Amino acid sequence: MRRLAYSVGVLAALLASETGVGRAAQAAGAEPVVTMQVAEVSGSGCDRGNTTISTLPDRTEVVVGFSALSIRPASRWRTLDCAVRGSISVPAGYRATFVFFNAAAGYAAGSATLRQTRTFAAAPPTAGTRIFGPTFDDIFRVHNSDTPGGLIPCGGTIPFVNKIDLAAEAGATLSVDSFDIATSPDTVVLTKC
Repeated sequence: MRRLAYSVGVLAALLASETGVGRAAQAAGAEPVVTMQVAEVSGSGCDRGNTTISTLPDRTEVVVGFSALSIRPASRWRTLDCAVRGSISVPAGYRATFVFFNAAAGYAAGSATLRQTRTFAAAPPTAGTRIFGPTFDDIFRVHNSDTPGGLIPCGGTIPFVNKIDLAAEAGATLSVDSFDIATSPDTVVLTKC
C-alpha cells in the first residue's frame, strides 16, 4: 500500500516548480492556452470502472489514477496494458508549439518492464522503456516529453494515444498508480494564423 501515497499530482508540482508560472494566472483567462482532454481509457489493466480522471479547470493538465493497473505473476511472465486516448486543442486563430509532458508513477519490485508509447494524430509513434532489475524494490516515476504542436492545424485539435504496457516475471510486482499529462505554460508559443 505504500506505493499509493506517492502517485497523484507530482507532475503538477514539478511543472509549477520548473516553470515559475502559476496555473492560477492561466486559469484567470489572461492568455489563450493549449488544452487537452481524456476521452477514454481501455485495456487489459484499466477501464472506466477502475480509473479516475481529474482535469485542471484550465484543461492544461490531466491526471489519470489507476486502481487495477498492477501485476504480480505467480508462475510466469505476465503482461497488462492501458491506452489513454484524448485530444489536444489549440485556441481558435492560433498555431502553437509546445512540449507535451507525461509521467507514469508507481511501484516495482523485481524484474519487470514498463513501456510507454505515444502517438499524436497520424505521426509515427514514439516510445520509451524502463527496465527494472531483479533487485529493484521502490517507487518510480518515468518522465517523457514530445513536441506535437506542428501537427495541429490553425485553431485545430488532434487526437493522442498514450499506451502503457507492463510486463513482469514470476514473483515480481509492477504497478502504475497514476499517469499525468500536461503542457507547461513556459513551453507554449502561440502565433496568430
